[in-house]
Amino acid sequence: MRQYDHEFWNATGCRPGMSVLEVGCGTGQFLAYLAAKGVDDFVGIDPDGGVRVAIPEVAASRFVENDLAAFVAENTGRRRFDRVVLFDVLEHLSLEQGIAALESLHAIVADGGRLAIRVPNGGSPWGLHIQHSTIDHVTVYTTDKLIELARLTGYDCLHFLPQRIGPPVRRTLQAVLHAVLDRVPVQRPEVWTANVIAVFARPHEPGER
Repeated sequence: MRQYDHEFWNATGCRPGMSVLEVGCGTGQFLAYLAAKGVDDFVGIDPDGGVRVAIPEVAASRFVENDLAAFVAENTGRRRFDRVVLFDVLEHLSLEQGIAALESLHAIVADGGRLAIRVPNGGSPWGLHIQHSTIDHVTVYTTDKLIELARLTGYDCLHFLPQRIGPPVRRTLQAVLHAVLDRVPVQRPEVWTANVIAVFARPHEPGER
């Protein structure tokens, strides 16, 4: 709960009355979190129907077996979401596919809506280990590349967050190490943690409020 509060709830300013879409929901851990937070309107999509058996009962009815392109096509003009979550998704896509995915989301993201994006941190040596630990991680992202990605796809990149995982003692030691490392290299990453969370916002369109 604390991890998702940090990476999503507080990061995007979410509230229980908002609608939330998770792209690539997997086994539904984040969907169960949304239910626990009192969010009534949420959907998780994943093209792998096999994950259905693992999704917690509280979120089972909110799972949709579909890929993003088809889901967007079916919902364009029908509904919009206040918040969209892409945790551990974009690194599995080519850059062209990632750009297309984010551009397509404009059709179903509410005016002023926000996206929470988590990817391996290519600007950190710890993130590169995660990025290259599996062959299905295709595209490397740094904070600078995420800013560029936002501009290319019509979003504002609001801010970045480090990921907070692991026992408190190790998190403290890691913070100390990062504070030391900040003083050493001439060029250093904005975020040191192995994964980085970026928050994008869909800007107001002319005539929208």
